[in-house]
Amino acid sequence: MNDSKRYSVTAVLCGLLLFSTTATAQQTFGTPSNLAGVWTMTVSEGTHLVSFPLLPEDPTLENVLGDQLPGGEQWDEASRLVTVVGGVVDGAFYHSTDEEWQGTLDMLDTRRGYWLVIPEGAGEIDLEMVGAAMDADTIDMGIIQPGMTLVSAGAPYPGSMSSSGMVQSGFSSSSYEETSDRVYKWEAGSLQPGWHAGQQQGWQGSVGGFSPEAGYVVVVINPDGGFHWRRPRDLQTPPPLLPGGTLQVTAPTPYSLPIPSLDVAPWEQQDGSDNGKKKREKR
Repeated sequence: MNDSKRYSVTAVLCGLLLFSTTATAQQTFGTPSNLAGVWTMTVSEGTHLVSFPLLPEDPTLENVLGDQLPGGEQWDEASRLVTVVGGVVDGAFYHSTDEEWQGTLDMLDTRRGYWLVIPEGAGEIDLEMVGAAMDADTIDMGIIQPGMTLVSAGAPYPGSMSSSGMVQSGFSSSSYEETSDRVYKWEAGSLQPGWHAGQQQGWQGSVGGFSPEAGYVVVVINPDGGFHWRRPRDLQTPPPLLPGGTLQVTAPTPYSLPIPSLDVAPWEQQDGSDNGKKKREKR
């Protein structure tokens, strides 16, 4: 699978200040106020785990993406989006003949992550989104339910795990990956884990921070758990350092995740029927 992608952003800040840059994992956006403008995401064929930092007031798939992505007559031959919230899978694909998005996913959310699958032969595609970003002293990322949820960075600028507010919001910590809540990033065609090992050891694994264009998988292991993620606006705190100035990172541990099939429509995985294909079920 091809997970390569390139991003650039042109944004108009408060006071008619024009801000233009190429976004990378190391890019620092500062602390914008009332950020609004245009976000251009360039993707190619393959599987990507993405999020949408800017969205308009009408965040429907029809309005945001429209016909920008190649379509098909069926799910497995078209561009498609899949999200998971508390283990519940929703998705939609672009039907080229009907010229509309079909499925159980109707609207995009700046707080959510999405699997984006682009069919073979598509080449590079520039997706342009116009709108406003989440911007507040505390960004309300909503309830992270037990099970798997795909999330975004929550802000149009990068930040470290230690400044994300996850642990303060109730993210479960443990010295061992298998007994901790976990965050995964998509890298080189696989999911790489991160977890919080307690106050002394801090964040472990391969997820050093959040990037505004990426999506992430959060797994809450306690079926009675979950937490209300409130993220501080200032996300620029650097990752914790060990004595000697080296980043506190350990090698990732392979872990099996029940990732939904991206080749089969969510409604067919759940009940084997074709319900929801021609008409979206709004959630």
